[in-house]
Amino acid sequence: MPVVYIRKRFLKLKVFWRLLKDTGGQMAIFIALIFQVLFVFFAMIINIGLTVHDKINLQNSVDLAAYYAASKQAEILNAIAHVNYQIRQDYKLLAYRMRVIGGVGYLGHPSHDSYNVPAKEVPWDVPVDGNTFYTDQPAICIGHARWVGEDADENLCRFQLNKIPALPRLPAGPPFIPTYGINLQASQATEEARRAIGEKCRRTAAMNWYYAAIANMIFKLDVSRRRAAIAELAKAVSEADFKDLDGNSVKTGTMKTLEKNLTIANAKGRGKFILYNNLSSPNPINPETGMPAWLMPIFIEYSIPYVFSTVGPGNSCENNVSELMDTNNIPPGVTDATGNLTGLILNPPATSNGLFPIRGVEKNPWWMAFVAVYAESSPRKPFAPFGSAIKLKARAFAKPFGGRIGPWETKTWSPGSKTSDTLAAPIDPLAVPRIDRQRRTGNLAQDRILFPNYSKFPGDILGLKSTLALSHGRKALNNEVERLNIGDYDLPLTSLLNPNSPGGDAIAFDPRTVGGGALRRAEVAAVAPDLFDLTYYSIDANYFYYMQKELLSKNPRLLTADLGYQKTLPKPFTVSDQINTAIQPEFNSLIPGDPRFYVSQTPAHTLTGWTQTGEADYGFPSDKFGKCDSPIRADAPANPGNCIIGGRTGYSVKLVSYDYIMSSAHQLGGEGAAPGPIIHQIQEGELTGASE
Repeated sequence: MPVVYIRKRFLKLKVFWRLLKDTGGQMAIFIALIFQVLFVFFAMIINIGLTVHDKINLQNSVDLAAYYAASKQAEILNAIAHVNYQIRQDYKLLAYRMRVIGGVGYLGHPSHDSYNVPAKEVPWDVPVDGNTFYTDQPAICIGHARWVGEDADENLCRFQLNKIPALPRLPAGPPFIPTYGINLQASQATEEARRAIGEKCRRTAAMNWYYAAIANMIFKLDVSRRRAAIAELAKAVSEADFKDLDGNSVKTGTMKTLEKNLTIANAKGRGKFILYNNLSSPNPINPETGMPAWLMPIFIEYSIPYVFSTVGPGNSCENNVSELMDTNNIPPGVTDATGNLTGLILNPPATSNGLFPIRGVEKNPWWMAFVAVYAESSPRKPFAPFGSAIKLKARAFAKPFGGRIGPWETKTWSPGSKTSDTLAAPIDPLAVPRIDRQRRTGNLAQDRILFPNYSKFPGDILGLKSTLALSHGRKALNNEVERLNIGDYDLPLTSLLNPNSPGGDAIAFDPRTVGGGALRRAEVAAVAPDLFDLTYYSIDANYFYYMQKELLSKNPRLLTADLGYQKTLPKPFTVSDQINTAIQPEFNSLIPGDPRFYVSQTPAHTLTGWTQTGEADYGFPSDKFGKCDSPIRADAPANPGNCIIGGRTGYSVKLVSYDYIMSSAHQLGGEGAAPGPIIHQIQEGELTGASE
């Protein structure tokens, strides 16, 4: 019995062992299958993770590339904005020469040393012997003692319509009378005085015309070269593969930025790369302006009145007001050996001519400056070595923002219009209007808006018609040691007539005086930034050191120096130097403790560009706006605005979405203007299907 039992148990164990061995083989297969599934799952996770990583990397790299390209676009727009501001300063200089320097000899002029009334922001009426013909514009008259070569006791500019009656003849009488010798001397002295009055009268008329012609010529020549610089910059940034300020391809730089930020897999599998510049397509050059369609010059035609002193019967002298642009009425005795002065009086017949004067340029807000970057990549994954790699795509849009090229002519710009609206209210109501807004009558008294003037601050109703503005430079203009000299304009004229001169300076310069003389200081102070300029322009107070210094030797026409820069001076001249000149005591108000409120008091006031106080704080940066806590050190690399910590100037860059670009409700035309789409909205297929 026990043996049988043991045998049965053994047989059962044998069967169990056989079953157990069979189960082990199945388990091995099962474990192998599980391992394969886990391996495939692991490989899939790795591939998906790497794909997501590469996709994120590609998008980030494309974002950075777009940001880089837009920053180069912004840099050129900043250069255009600053050169446009230089044109504004040229215009301010023309107005100052006409209204202040050209009128300082008038009795009662706020810049005349006899003026003893506190200067205020109130109108000044020009003394015209009871004639109110010109109550806001003194016609140019320089026949007085403030100018070198004029007699200290003579002033034909006391009044605008000054009259000197003829001296009566004094006969000597018959030679046999006892007093004949004395009478003869008196008669000869009288005739000499009559002759001198006539000569002085003719000479004053010629000099008044000459000064007016010089002011006109310098303005047109200087604006012409700055207009050419803007045209070159605008055309450069309007190419599909546009160049940066150093002349390098932005597309190449954008591609390098993309490549330097790609993963190894993305870099090896990189495919199509496209840089799209919205300023380039389609954007033909306007033959009437010489500039791309998104930039429109503000063409002007102005009048320059001057005193035409005419010799009457008996060598009497009578002042009349004439207009420089009346080329049929040029005073006798005018010398213009080269013909340049008379040749530049009238505007060219076509606005395409670079010498046709402009008051600046206005940018079409509906032609948005932005760039788009599109890139493809097919990165190979470690667990997918065969077959086609997954194609990754990324795009990004970036645009300059926050800067200001300059004010429009008027306050609104309707969608589809080539210029700001002709019938809208002007932004600067005191400036000479754009030619399509001028309504000439042919009567100088009624056409006074054509006499150059400008707003010193938003809402200004006087400009250079106020006693406060007209007294600016009074101490310098009445400096007994440094008298005014018409020869101080010889060097500016010579420089500007040389197209290859990068340092052509429109400001008067006395080579015999250290620093260029009192007239130069007065003109530099006159063009310094005011509240209107700070509001409507992006001004780089460090322009020479940041942009001009490196580029001056590469393309002298590309970037023009700030007013006050003169190659003969030991150091460069910037807007910062203009401001520092304007705040000197000799240019302060006549009222003690009451400086001119509209004149910028520090270069930091130009730091009015966009900035933010924190990463997610987009409120008004009151602690940075118009302030600089840490200026650039002299040994540090230059930057825009010359400020490390504080406000900034010019255009910034931001990333935008495709939906933003395609919006049809952009509010870009000013207050009250209808919303609309931007010009040339980029389409989906246009970016991805464009040729490289």
